[in-house]
Amino acid sequence: MRAWHQHLAEEFARAAGPAVYVTHRANIMELSGRNIGAGDMVVVEIDAEGGARPVAD
Repeated sequence: MRAWHQHLAEEFARAAGPAVYVTHRANIMELSGRNIGAGDMVVVEIDAEGGARPVAD
């Protein structure tokens, strides 16, 4: 997960616009702090440290 946060922080630093990532439920839950169901998605805003904040419920 540390490498994932680092990657997101690097992308944040050079972002030219939105990005879409598709990954496993466990990764989404770890990154966003949300308990989601299979097949669900979460829209997040990434910060400079590679953290994610969900933007909508």
